[in-house]
Amino acid sequence: MSFSMNEVESLSKLAARGAGYSWGLAEEAAKATRWLSSHNVDGCRALVNVLTLFDCTNTKSYQLNIDGNTWSSNGELLCPVTTGSYLSDYSSLLETQAININDLVEPIIFLFFASQFAKCKENTVSLTWSVNSVITDGYNTAFSLSGSKSSIKQNVLVKFSAEKPKLSKLQTRAEPQPEVWHKLRSFAARTYAPNTEQSRIGGAGAGLSDND
Repeated sequence: MSFSMNEVESLSKLAARGAGYSWGLAEEAAKATRWLSSHNVDGCRALVNVLTLFDCTNTKSYQLNIDGNTWSSNGELLCPVTTGSYLSDYSSLLETQAININDLVEPIIFLFFASQFAKCKENTVSLTWSVNSVITDGYNTAFSLSGSKSSIKQNVLVKFSAEKPKLSKLQTRAEPQPEVWHKLRSFAARTYAPNTEQSRIGGAGAGLSDND
């Protein structure tokens, strides 16, 4: 299965919305999925893992707590989409010290937000978790991954870096596994209007008329 980046972004946005995220966060999740896919990372699978875990949960139970340079959650897990959306709000903190993010789900998705932050600051940001590390300046990204690119829960160190990543070769199409794409479509289907008799009469589909 091969899909354009536009298809990946479009379906990912609907899937995130179907899982209960606001339209704004759903758009960010979709951009992250597209960005990862263009960098030859299985962003679709990472997003499915996040949506499955946080499916229609009360986001207040996963609110971000900040204690000095440590970020954590009331609910023991942090969503990479909601957490990433806070990064620019705490830019001054990162400029003076590294940030420790505890129990971050799928840190590879958080990388997208770090890349946009790095681009805005015209600097390089590094992420390290487990045996994996990534550096990005927002334009190019270098991966050093000894384990899986996808991981459910990790403690992540985020900081500015003096290193500069080499030019990245971007992909123009994504090839998610069929079951992953199907799961995204299942989440997205929740956003569709129900196929009722009233909706058909109102103009959805052929209604009661005979088009033949």
